[in-house]
Amino acid sequence: MSRKSKGLLLGALLVATFFLIWKIGFLQLGSRVLLTTAEEGWLKHEKAAKAVFANTEIVLTAPIEGRLVPVQEKEGQRFRKGEMLATLYPTGVDISRSVKETTVNAPISGLFYRSLDNLEQILTPENLMKLELNKLLSQAERELTEKLAETAKQVGTSPKKNLFKKYESLGKIVNNLSPSWMFVYLESGPHIKPGQTASFIINDEEFSGRVMKISDRPRGAVVCFTQFIDGTVENRIQDIVWCYKPASKGVLLPLSSLTYLGEEIIVYVEEGRVVKCKKVELIDANDCWACVKGLEEGVRVVVNPRQGMEGTKLS
Repeated sequence: MSRKSKGLLLGALLVATFFLIWKIGFLQLGSRVLLTTAEEGWLKHEKAAKAVFANTEIVLTAPIEGRLVPVQEKEGQRFRKGEMLATLYPTGVDISRSVKETTVNAPISGLFYRSLDNLEQILTPENLMKLELNKLLSQAERELTEKLAETAKQVGTSPKKNLFKKYESLGKIVNNLSPSWMFVYLESGPHIKPGQTASFIINDEEFSGRVMKISDRPRGAVVCFTQFIDGTVENRIQDIVWCYKPASKGVLLPLSSLTYLGEEIIVYVEEGRVVKCKKVELIDANDCWACVKGLEEGVRVVVNPRQGMEGTKLS
């Protein structure tokens, strides 16, 4: 046999082998079809984000040098304006002057905290609107890092300070009738504009606020909420969720289930162990899921559709 004939024979054998492999794969297509169950629900549009919170806070200072005895030991207790927060019993040089114990009263109604993070006069709603945000937020993160390091050194010691010098900061009142503010870092995603209402999930609860200011450095937005948000005093920096678009209700499918047939949108479904074609209407979609109309809940849908698979028998 000539070299040319051997080459033609080898080529024919290769073609036959590839055809046989393809044919076997096609016949076994049904065993490789991935199915999921269509379920009715809400399609959400959410992105994880980092936020820095600011509230209206007033730092309280000791009117005399002394030992502080608070009315309530628990942090975050609410007091009315003028109510007694604590009593200072004189120590040091004030004893010789016959200074009597002095009460510390609430200058406004609000929540009393003895713990300070040194950001009470830095992270304020006014500063979020007026100051350069890149410098302000960098300073805030430095202060919090230093405070955490200081707290770590005090592990095992008395958790709260009781002795204060005159004019030393001894606590703060947080106005919980004023709304919470925040800066939210938005590195990418849908555009957000001043004046629009935005929704966020904070500590598993949804809150709405108005976008007051947009920042390019760092990229993000200043938001004023409609209310005070619990937990933002204790944790100024939090991971939150931005709901950048209203949720849609319908039948939910993996986005990969959709196939376009001209201008029509179809999905392949299982009916009697056979793949059938079903036309649907797309209501909404996000990066992973589609929300459709025209499909019943509970139907088994093909997750990895292929053109021309209608009629395929499923094993």
